[in-house]
This record gives sequence, structure tokens and C-alpha cells, in this order.
Amino acid sequence: MHKISRFVIGSLIAIFIYLLSDFPVLAVTQLEWIDVRAYGAVGDGSTDDTAAIQAAWDNIFTTGGTLFFPRGTYKIASTLNFSTGSQDYTKSYVIRGVGKKASVILSTNLPIAIDLGGTNKVTIEDIGIKDAGTKAKVAIARYRVSGGVDGGHYHVYRNLDIYGAYSIAGLYSIASEVNDHYILSIQNTGTGVAFASDETNMLALTGTVQTIVATGSNTVNNFYGGYLWGWGGGGGALYFPGGNADNFNFYGTYFFAADNPAHGCTRSD
Repeated sequence: MHKISRFVIGSLIAIFIYLLSDFPVLAVTQLEWIDVRAYGAVGDGSTDDTAAIQAAWDNIFTTGGTLFFPRGTYKIASTLNFSTGSQDYTKSYVIRGVGKKASVILSTNLPIAIDLGGTNKVTIEDIGIKDAGTKAKVAIARYRVSGGVDGGHYHVYRNLDIYGAYSIAGLYSIASEVNDHYILSIQNTGTGVAFASDETNMLALTGTVQTIVATGSNTVNNFYGGYLWGWGGGGGALYFPGGNADNFNFYGTYFFAADNPAHGCTRSD
């Protein structure tokens, strides 16, 4: 009886395999996972890793994928161009470290540390971004590009730490929609603010890779936990020129404006 059962089961398996042979095999494509060290990044805090990091990004630019920063401090001497300059929703990108204190991108007095102009579907997680100077403008700039109706949307920032003396903002969002921020921590010790949401480019940011689009909304930006601190004179936690704060949602986020009680936690000109 057991022999018959085994025979029947074996026969059914053989028939099943035969039937499957008539169907095409679907290939599974694995997105690129690029370790910046594979392109020459050192992460010792003194070697200029700009070219290596840029080369690693350029490798996943056309396909999408993950740009991985192992433990270390990665010094950059010029802006990292993570801008696609297009409105492509078919690709997604992940910029990932191993912890916001363990994987750090270090700059000194750059106008922009990371330029994400026009780039959609970006996740940045477990990374610290720090400027060691006193004349930086922005840590991360995300925005629509000139001539496009889209771009700079669907970003996710998770366990991200931004620290520096920025004259504009730690995170500068221009016409960038539908973004989620989980435990985003920004400490701006400069004259700017922690987070600026701008729809008309009033702050006239220069040094971007792409040309910023003139107008557009910043609707649907969600913040979960984290803190936004503005320490410098004239700054604050949030800045919404022209009252540009359409559908901003904060859940357990801490705001602090140290040197400008008149502005409190927000500025809306």
C-alpha cells in the first residue's frame, strides 16, 4: 500500500514538472547593491571620498538600487550629485548606512552636501550628515527641476541625523511632495532653520546641480518622532515662506528655537 502511494505521488510530481516546462521562466532581477568602498571610498574622516561616492552612485543611477555606507566617516569636498534631473517613477534608490552615528558624511562649508534635485523614490536611512564649518547652506536639497512638472517626490528619511551651521536649512524642500520622515533629527547651529519648505525659491539657493523649478506645492509631508532644532540667531525650527505649509503632519516631533523666541518654532513670511 505504501509503495502504491509513493508511486502515485511520484507520478503526480512528474506530471506537474512536465506541465511547468511549457511555461516560460520569469527572471528575477536583483537591484544593485553598491558598497562605496568598492569604488575607493576610505571612510577615515580625512581622505576625500567625493569621487568614489559619486562613482558608486553613478553605477546605480540608470537601474536603481542601494548605495551602502559601512561604518566610517566619509569626507566630501564638493556636492554629491544624487540628482537624476528627470521625473522617472520606475526606479527607486536607497542610501543606507549602519547607524546615524556610525556612518557619517562629513563636509566643510559646502553650499549643498547632497543634491537630490528631480530624484523620486529615494530612501535615506541610518546615516549622519555633518558639516564641520561655519558657512554651509544646506545639508540636503530636494526640489523639482526646471521644465518638469514632477521630481523630488516620494522620499523616505529614516533614522537620519543632520548637524551643522547652515545659513538656509538642514533640509531644504522646494516643491517636493509626499515625503515621510521617521526619527529625523536636525540640529542647525547657523542662522538658518532646521527644515525649510519653499514653493517659490524665495531663499535663492545657488549651487544646485539642476535648475530649480519656479513654483509648486510641498503638500503631504509627514514627520514621525525626531526633533527639529534651530540654534542660530534669526533661525528657528521650521520656515514656510508665504505660508507654504499644505498638509504637514507631525507626530511626536520635538521643536526647539533657541535664539529667536520672537519666531518661536516657525517662520512664515
